[in-house]
Amino acid sequence: MNMIRSLLALGAVLAVVGCAPAVLRGTSETASVPPPPRVPVLKPVDPCLLLKPDEAASVGLPAGRSNKLADLRICDFDGTPEERRELTGAITLDEGPGKGADDLRPPPGAIESAITNENVAGFATTVFPQDHQHCLIHIDINTDENVTVQTAFWGKGQAPEPVCDVARKMVKFIAPRLPKK
Repeated sequence: MNMIRSLLALGAVLAVVGCAPAVLRGTSETASVPPPPRVPVLKPVDPCLLLKPDEAASVGLPAGRSNKLADLRICDFDGTPEERRELTGAITLDEGPGKGADDLRPPPGAIESAITNENVAGFATTVFPQDHQHCLIHIDINTDENVTVQTAFWGKGQAPEPVCDVARKMVKFIAPRLPKK
């Protein structure tokens, strides 16, 4: 009996000093503590500085140029309209919220049987071959942010190199320059 009283007294003391979980009045649920505020890590990143012009040239792309679509910051590697490049690429920074791997869905046209998960420089990546002409690689930064690398071949016939191989080479240059989680 003394042990039960001791345990009840200890529980009362802990509840008074705030060491025990708070119980909502009239329910048996424990109140949850809100998560800490999200600190975006991609905000200071310039997508066009992630792949240097000589690196872009080494994978068959022109130098990048800045672009923006809604809240997305993009670096397009497609040359000028006069060039009509056969091989193009893009790096897109998405600062979320809710744009991490947990929210990831295959893009339209993805070949689901060919989707692979890979690790590059400590980052989880998902490779989405869309056909032999298009590829998208998602780099998971955190639960709210991601970087997407896309390549496309617009020429006739087969691309000189598989587009997902080009995208993977881009990711190998990009990943070491990304902020850690």
